[in-house]
Amino acid sequence: MKMISVKAENILSVGYDLKDYNLHIIFVSGKENIFFHVPMNVYMELIHADSIDDYFADNVFMKYPRREL
Repeated sequence: MKMISVKAENILSVGYDLKDYNLHIIFVSGKENIFFHVPMNVYMELIHADSIDDYFADNVFMKYPRREL
């Protein structure tokens, strides 16, 4: 899985696992989370959002099960 750098205040990079539909987020703080069962369109909308931080807060965080690595 390839991670891509994004321009956001709180998120450093994101990646998407096509096989398992998991969204990987690395935060500026260094923490990494995996969000499970995220549809690909949510990933695409996230990386193309005007504000990645706002999109993440509104559409990903607390909406999908997650695990911190």
